[in-house]
Amino acid sequence: MKKKLILVFIMIALVAGTCSALTVTAADTSDLGVVYVHFYNGDGNYRYDNWEGKNNVEWGAYYWIENGKSARELKDDEEFSNEIEVDGVKKNNVGKIYKIQLNANETSAVKKGKKLGLIMVRSYVDELGYFTPYWNNNKGKDISSDREIKVELDENNEYHVWIIAGDKNNYTSLESAKKAFERIESARFDDFDTLILKATKPISTSFNVKIYAVTDAINDPEGKLVMKDLRVEDEGGGVGTKIKGVSNYFSYNFNWNADYQVEIADISQFRTSIVKTRLYLSDEFKAECLPADDVKLGAEYTRDRTTFRVWAPLSTNVVVNFYRTGNETDPDLYSSAKEMTLTEKGVWEYVAVGDYNGVYYTYTNYVGGDENEIVDVYANAVGVNGNRAMVCDLDATDPDGWETDTAAARSIRENNSESAVIWEIHVRDFSISPDSGMTYKGKYLAFTEENTHVKGSDTLNSGIAYLKELGINYVHLNPVYDFSTVDEEFINNTDYTTKQNWGYDPKNYNVPEGSYATNAENGEVRIKEFKQMVASLHKAGIGVIMDVVYNHTYTADGNFDKTVPGYYYRQALTGETGSFGYQSWSTNALGIYNLSDGSGCSNETASEREMYRKYMIDSLTYWASEYHIDGFRFDLMAIHDVTTMNAIRSALNGLDGGTGILLYGEPWAAGALGIDPKTGAVSADYRQLNAMPGIAAFNDRMREGIKGNNDGGTGYVQGNVDGNLNKVMAGINGLFLNYGGDGVVSDDYHHTVTYTTSHDNYTLWDQLVNTTVKDKSPTIFSERNSVLEKKNIMAATLTLTSKGIGFILAGEEAARTKFGNHNSYNAQDKVNAIDYNRQEQFANLFNWYKGLIRLRTKDFKTIAQGYARAEVYTTNGGCIVYIYNKEVATDVYNKVMVMLNPYGGANTFSVEGDWTVIANGTGFNADGLGVASGTITLPAYGTAILVQ
Repeated sequence: MKKKLILVFIMIALVAGTCSALTVTAADTSDLGVVYVHFYNGDGNYRYDNWEGKNNVEWGAYYWIENGKSARELKDDEEFSNEIEVDGVKKNNVGKIYKIQLNANETSAVKKGKKLGLIMVRSYVDELGYFTPYWNNNKGKDISSDREIKVELDENNEYHVWIIAGDKNNYTSLESAKKAFERIESARFDDFDTLILKATKPISTSFNVKIYAVTDAINDPEGKLVMKDLRVEDEGGGVGTKIKGVSNYFSYNFNWNADYQVEIADISQFRTSIVKTRLYLSDEFKAECLPADDVKLGAEYTRDRTTFRVWAPLSTNVVVNFYRTGNETDPDLYSSAKEMTLTEKGVWEYVAVGDYNGVYYTYTNYVGGDENEIVDVYANAVGVNGNRAMVCDLDATDPDGWETDTAAARSIRENNSESAVIWEIHVRDFSISPDSGMTYKGKYLAFTEENTHVKGSDTLNSGIAYLKELGINYVHLNPVYDFSTVDEEFINNTDYTTKQNWGYDPKNYNVPEGSYATNAENGEVRIKEFKQMVASLHKAGIGVIMDVVYNHTYTADGNFDKTVPGYYYRQALTGETGSFGYQSWSTNALGIYNLSDGSGCSNETASEREMYRKYMIDSLTYWASEYHIDGFRFDLMAIHDVTTMNAIRSALNGLDGGTGILLYGEPWAAGALGIDPKTGAVSADYRQLNAMPGIAAFNDRMREGIKGNNDGGTGYVQGNVDGNLNKVMAGINGLFLNYGGDGVVSDDYHHTVTYTTSHDNYTLWDQLVNTTVKDKSPTIFSERNSVLEKKNIMAATLTLTSKGIGFILAGEEAARTKFGNHNSYNAQDKVNAIDYNRQEQFANLFNWYKGLIRLRTKDFKTIAQGYARAEVYTTNGGCIVYIYNKEVATDVYNKVMVMLNPYGGANTFSVEGDWTVIANGTGFNADGLGVASGTITLPAYGTAILVQ
């Protein structure tokens, strides 16, 4: 291919600021550390009367070691200044100082080598008076990634760091920072012909532009000069420029593993690496840098040798480091670092001879001018907090009898997957209550404790015994892969109540979370204990479903991006056609690509890109094979594409018993997606359910129809009949309605998860309290309320006698409350813990759930497995009656009829023939509560189930 190279330069104007005197406050005389952040914003603006819809916005420092906090400006930093020109007038832009006062734990942590996370972000004072970051889809930050600061406190327990907005470097001295005031802020390939640069001042036609190629950053960091004496030609008022005398160097000599760096000595003393992210769209990249699907990445262990493979197609070098421990602050080496060898299609490899079981490792990756020590994204074992991977003999982690668990998993999938009742639980919440009666509170091993009872009782079951009594056949675990926001070194501290998190912030996808293990320091322990948990649940006849969050990562500046920069995430689209026929990507003021944020978490992964699709498939089949997982729930499934979801279904089907592995997810995203139509990829949202056989989705139309939305909405069970009748009647038969109206998106109940509540939003009980009780007492959420119990029973009956997969939030069966907290992702245990005592307090409700689950899974599987729809009709206004006819031969009933009265007065129903009542206002009894013929009267808010 013969191409012409064009360089486009764009200058950023600098805006003046004000100046005031600097007075440095003396260091605190205590032993607590203080970090001073000296921040310089190139445009001179540090406060805004209005910015992106918010008033009185100012720059703030958001930092964390354990938990995130915000710091406001301390004072002007007169020394951290630079002369800028605005409208022809020269002014001085003075920086700001932010004081971060570390507490005792934070001071101890940084002294041990823990890094301080830092984001400079525009912030405001919220309605509660807190200084709060205004992320604004990542636009509020000075750079798209997060910063990590290695804090080295001096004799006064102080540390100073200098930061320039848009510059990812952290400077340890004023002198070094000021050298970066004038610089090339970004350089990127738009295609093989075009470079786009942004600089702090205009690029003159007299400047000498040079380009270097570094192909061995370790042994030849200066590299080779490949282009020089390049000149620019004005092409439109300084907005765009062309290079004179361009060679065809990139046309004939392009090297994916070369770090190309641009230098303009008249602007900067530093070279700037040229970003290749846009080139991922090219046919050349796909042909030259994508390995075969069967290439095994990660650490492949045998007793004789371990083979390390990492896909890093842009790297100049990759080194594997070996450590004796998994703590990143421990420098004790197992052996010297080894350079890896580039084999083909971007795969680097090193073979370590000998038995490396238990050896911890990281990669040092040289890419894009950076040298990053990273964790293998394919790691299957890690040390504490997941900052070092570990070589693991996985066979040695198998608990006793693990070889027979495969058969147990297969049996569960064959017998339960068509009549699933899923109980969603967070590992810690399951056992952490002081009254749970379990020894391994908050741990995987709590699921292995048999015959436990509530503290002080010989009759109230807890733990596994409680689940067996309830009768559910699947446990859905909120994220149990290794996540970021809980410090595993503090898992047994009494202060751990402040470090709770649901775990929707992925770090290492292929490793169990360490805070749920009895020992997070030893990488093998969490693996073995996770398997013990699975085996115990399987022994009880209960399948295990993992909540997986492949749609975003905790930070976009983590291991994925430090391995292959920009590849694993979608960039924000502009809507205009750009290079390679794909849409252009938007950039910030510095010329750096903005990330698409369909997740609402500042980044969005790119499932349509081949290597992330491969990663998802490899990861899910690994969990299913190694850990015998029986199902996966996809967080924000619509962020992924249909082709990827179908490829996952196909890959899992190919495993032993894989066709019975459940797959379901949220058929929505949290924002606009960055899927380019040119790729042909289509979002796996609710509109595509018919295109994804074997994959189900949460039916939020039915959910809101039953009990209303989370913003004070009401549903059928609260008496809002007219607005929800169609939703509920359709949902009974598992129909998935269109969001825009009552049109059916999918009429196959296999696509539907029927539910009222999950970990998100209010619990069902709290929703009923909030929308029904006007005058709320301080104890309202804990108290019994006979009217609310009737509404709860009606909601549960709709959920568990409707088509589709049955799904309930753990504790819903006993009126679980979070005391009105609708987003308890980091709330303390007293809010989140399962209170097993409520099964006694709400015994009638608990027994209803038990009866409904037995009806669905044992006595009348036709509800879940019958292909014929229920006969659904209304009577007496909006009262609903629906009837199922027996389709499953082993069912004990020929017919089941459900009656619902959502009104505040009694209603009488006509029935043909003789029926046995098994559930009504007096309770639920499979042996019968009486006979009905001719008519049956339901009291206010009454529910009845009749059988023949």
